[in-house]
Parts: sequence; structure tokens; C-alpha cells
Amino acid sequence: SLDNVQQSTGRYNDFFNQSRGASNRPAPFLQPEEENNFFGKNAIANFGIGTNQLVNAVGTTYGLISGNMDNPATRLADYNIEFYQGMLSEEYEEKDRNYQDYVNSAESTAGIIGRSVTGLVKDPDLMFGFLVRQIPMAIGGLGVGSAVGYGLKAFGAGAKTVAGGTFAGNVAGSVGLNVGDVSGDVYENVVSLPTELLNEDSDFVSRSAEVGEQTAREELALSAARNAAIATAALTAATGFLPGTLERNIGPMLPGNAKDSILTRFGKGFAGEAFQESIEEGGGQFLGNVAKSQVNPDQDLLEGVGQGIGQGGFLGGLIGGSISALPRSNLNDEIQKGQQEAANEGGDSLDQASRASGNAAASAINTEDSKALDRQRARMGLDTEPG
Repeated sequence: SLDNVQQSTGRYNDFFNQSRGASNRPAPFLQPEEENNFFGKNAIANFGIGTNQLVNAVGTTYGLISGNMDNPATRLADYNIEFYQGMLSEEYEEKDRNYQDYVNSAESTAGIIGRSVTGLVKDPDLMFGFLVRQIPMAIGGLGVGSAVGYGLKAFGAGAKTVAGGTFAGNVAGSVGLNVGDVSGDVYENVVSLPTELLNEDSDFVSRSAEVGEQTAREELALSAARNAAIATAALTAATGFLPGTLERNIGPMLPGNAKDSILTRFGKGFAGEAFQESIEEGGGQFLGNVAKSQVNPDQDLLEGVGQGIGQGGFLGGLIGGSISALPRSNLNDEIQKGQQEAANEGGDSLDQASRASGNAAASAINTEDSKALDRQRARMGLDTEPG
């Protein structure tokens, strides 16, 4: 998830021997050097953190279903996140702290939204690190759709079925990861609330007497996390249907964009993802706060919402724009789609070939070379459009 770049870890430092809430110890392998402030190591560290946040989200989603939040995936993820955080240079960590102070010093939610964007624009090094940290989550969500789409193609499914399966897989992947991210935060927050606060609930006191305080804490936290998961899943699924999102455009049999210029492709991708992520990240943070407030009445419902909207939307837009800037001709997909459309309309092999060639011509890649060739043909009075 894009808004969780400040995630605090340490659930399980010792992967094999410690459980949730154990005291932290440094990872016993590949200890970071003291002088680790060069650009490459920060990038590697952020990518490692992002990769393990992906693993953590998957493990948390599994925990929500199984009831076992203390599982090997979440243990391993937190163990590795702590190590990669240790790789970050002191200079980078200071920039991160300064950025958070700058954002949090705003006096309104609107101010937080603005500062969460301008603070990154002012520091390209920090912005790049945040972007690198989000790449694994973006790839992971879309990877589900591609796997479903190519799997359906391998079994000979038609173009519409493949396209529908790809889109559904993209949405499902995003839902799973965002649910894991938001619900994991809710679980960690509730399970660590002060005993004095929890004891104000007579049901908690009774349950503690039956099974012990720690088990009662975990049950209460799991219930709150599941409530957040349901609401977050609905929100994330809904945002996947918004126009211009990666879920609707990346994968087999989904629309190509090769006819557009690179700036148009970037602009559409940026706008679509920025709008989606601002809703998804800000809304997810709000829903998580609502779930926390059911246990802790003092929970601020707007905590983290402004930064989720601003930072999540801005970084999501940059990632969406960058991915969308790559031309997607989907040539083979368009050919197959044309053949199937003609066949569905009762056309013979000649009709299918004609429709396929028309789709192929319409998916030509827009490059500087092709535009220059079109200009030259126009000056010579030649037809530049497919016949």
C-alpha cells in the first residue's frame, strides 16, 4: 500500500523463535556497514522493505482468514524489514524524519495533503526512495491479473473471458494487498493498547479471566482487523472500476494505448492512478481508524488520512503514469479479438481475417519515427491512415 511508507516494524524479530511482541534484536546476517549513505544502498534497502511489506500483507490476509496472525509469512516479513531499515543511511533517515515533521506540522487536513506532496517534490532523493518502496506492491497486485489472464489464454478461453478474468484478477490482487495493509495496522494498534483502557470494557475483562489477557487482546484485535478488512475490501474493489486505473488497463486482452503519444499515456495513467490511490489510501486509513475507535474511543478518525490522500495519490500517480507511458500495442490480443468478434457475428474466415487486420492496424505503436514517416507521406500526398 502506498501510504504505509512509514510503517513501524518489529512484530517478530527472531523469525524462528520469537512471537508477536518480542523484543527486537538485529538480524544475525549481512549486518549493514556504518557508512551506507550512498544512493544505491538506500535504493536496495527501500526495495527490500517494499518487497517484505508485500509478503507481510499476504501473510496478514492469510491471518485474517485463518485466525493465525502470528504466521511464518508475517514473521519473515518483519524480520527482513527490520534488517533493510538498518541499511538506510543516517542522512536518508533524517530526511524521512524531517519530512514527517514538516507534514505533521500542518494545521489542517488540507495542509497535510499539500505538504505530503510538496515535501516530496522538494526532496527528489526521498521521493525516489518512497517510489522504489512501492514498486513491489504495485507489481504484486497486477501480477494476479496477468496470471489469471495468461492462464485463461492457455486454456483457450475467448478474448472477452480473458479480458474479464484479467481485470478481476487485478482487482482481487489489489484488494488482498490493501486489506492486508490496513488490517495489519489495525491489529497492531489494538493488540498493543494499554491494559487500563481495555479493562474499561467488561466483556474484555470477562474474557481475560477465561483465557488470559494476551489471548483476549489477540481476539479483540483480530475482530477489529476483520471489521476493517470488510470495509477496506469494498472500497478497494470499487476504486478498481474507476477509469484510467492500472487494474482496467494492464494485462492480456485489456485495452492498448500505443496510438497515444508518450505524454498522453503518462498523463492518463497519472490522473487515473492518482485519483484512485488518493481515495483508496485516504479512505483505507479512515476505515482503519473507525475500526480502532470501536475499541479506543479516543482514536482520531482523521489520523493519517491527509497524508494517505496526498502522498498516496501523488506516488500512485507517478507509478501509474510511468507504467502507462510504456506503449501497449497488444497486437496479438487485438488480432484474436477481431477474429472472435467476426466469428460471433457469423462471419467466415475472410471476415475474421479482415476484422483482425483492422484491429492490428488500429493498434500501431505511436513513435517519433512513425510520426516523422507520416509527415513525410503527407507532404508527398500519400494516404497515412490504414485503408
